[in-house]
Amino acid sequence: MKNATKPNIKDEHMLGKVAPTAKSEVACGVDRGEVVSNHEATPHNMSLETFLEEVQRFGGNRLTESLHTSPILPLIYDAVVAARSREGVRVLNVFASNDKSGFRESVYMPFFNNVDYVTVDFWNDRFIFDGQELADTYSLPLDTGTFDIVITTKIILEHVSEPLATISEFSRILKPGGELFLIVPFAMSIHQPPHDYFRFTEHGIRYLLNKAGLEVVYLRPTHSAFITAIDALTHSNFFEVLPKSLSGYSKKYWKRWMIPLAMRLDRKIADTGKLCRHYVCRAKKPVDGDFDASDL
Repeated sequence: MKNATKPNIKDEHMLGKVAPTAKSEVACGVDRGEVVSNHEATPHNMSLETFLEEVQRFGGNRLTESLHTSPILPLIYDAVVAARSREGVRVLNVFASNDKSGFRESVYMPFFNNVDYVTVDFWNDRFIFDGQELADTYSLPLDTGTFDIVITTKIILEHVSEPLATISEFSRILKPGGELFLIVPFAMSIHQPPHDYFRFTEHGIRYLLNKAGLEVVYLRPTHSAFITAIDALTHSNFFEVLPKSLSGYSKKYWKRWMIPLAMRLDRKIADTGKLCRHYVCRAKKPVDGDFDASDL
């Protein structure tokens, strides 16, 4: 594994206030549906700052630097802490190795060294388990109530044609008291067509989680209105109105000047979550059965 320099990232937990850059990401092949436990251990009581340093040490420099992935890392950190804070934990990670960001799985895997770690791959609205493509995203060949943690380290829910059925399947395989760590998009351009189906408001994803029998622990936006708007313009055809000779030059300096300005404004103005790129969600399956999703 590569050595990495210490990141200049402040411990601003779950606020998405992390330095932008880096765009290119490469895919990496990871065995599908495999229990993995062959990486060095990491302590469960590490701070968020130490976790980010470890992400870089495991080859995730682009994750800590990227405008889009860096605000998600605190959710992964919370899942790691939850998994490593007790004995006999079983974790299911849903990722997407065929995506250009598929390399993330090899970065996150070492953090789950001492747990029963099972992976499910995802592509084109299908789960892939043990090398076999399944018929859908809501019929996992896994026993009911056998996982302590389910985490989607890749943002997949917009590419799922039946999101409620999929979240309900996650809920089914969780033990009572088990937790789901989920990332969902809100303001994001269409990508990977034709398998790009949904965007989720805070109220929409809360409804789906509750309907699936899960209680929301937290549901938080990544970034805020200024950075989301600037980022959207950066990825739109906004610069095509300029002569071709100026388009690339202008886009380069737009990102250099406007994104830091937008991040600064976001820090000064209270984040209401009305306009954000993603929501990160942590939800729990009740232990006592008092929570009845059918009442919604």
